[in-house]
Amino acid sequence: MRWLKSLFGQRKPTEDPQVAARIRQEADWQRLLADWPYPLRLVPGAQAAAVWQDEAAIGAREGFSPIIITPGTPQLPKEPADEADTPIEAPDAIVDAYVRSLIYENWALKRPGVTSQFRNALPEEVAAALASNVDYANGGAYAYEAAAFENTTKIPPPPAEHLTFESLRSHELNGPFPQLAITRLPVAESWRAALLFQFGGWNSAPGPKEVAAFARRWKQLHGANIACITDDTLELAVEHPPTTFEAAKRLAQEHMLLCGEGLADVDLDHYIATLRSRRSWFFWWD
Repeated sequence: MRWLKSLFGQRKPTEDPQVAARIRQEADWQRLLADWPYPLRLVPGAQAAAVWQDEAAIGAREGFSPIIITPGTPQLPKEPADEADTPIEAPDAIVDAYVRSLIYENWALKRPGVTSQFRNALPEEVAAALASNVDYANGGAYAYEAAAFENTTKIPPPPAEHLTFESLRSHELNGPFPQLAITRLPVAESWRAALLFQFGGWNSAPGPKEVAAFARRWKQLHGANIACITDDTLELAVEHPPTTFEAAKRLAQEHMLLCGEGLADVDLDHYIATLRSRRSWFFWWD
């Protein structure tokens, strides 16, 4: 029998897919850390939220923005500093232009022969599209999704909670990542992280400039800071959640504008209620 083993070789043990996935993830993680261009602080995953808060307090004084780096975080572009200088002086105007393009493209898709490219549209086509959208015509960009919220019901918010981040959980491990890192981006305003990473612009996700505009608006209104970025998620830490039902409802409409895909199947009553007590906002695009 020994000659048979030498002829056909030893049977290789079956590879556990989960083990293989973790090995690949660890290798990718080490490469990401090795190539990262800014200072990094390695922390246990379970402690990352608390350490981020400490770093945010230091960053507010010293002019940097801490961002949690996970195995799902993409590498920064080769010339990130140039992108961070993109002016976002009028975030509401940027959001309005984004909503106008959404309305036009939805309108154009229903009309054969009309271009669906907003930048190439005729002025009369844009005007017709905007006039056809009652929400926008009556209330502007932030009223675009108003119809979806007409029948929402006020329910009590859940108890206030400590700052936690959904981004810190590993689907493979069904718990916190064993290790994460916190980097100090050389920008004082965290909304510029969307520009540094060039986050967005795929599928239904708005582009980096639009993401930055939403984040800057929410910084002004709610003290929200971008805290974590992966290849398809964005998470913000919130200092001042909305305190009333109407304010939370308006904020939920804005969240749907940014990430309607991620909120397509949520219970809006519950979502509005949780906005009044949650200290973080998590957005995911497919």
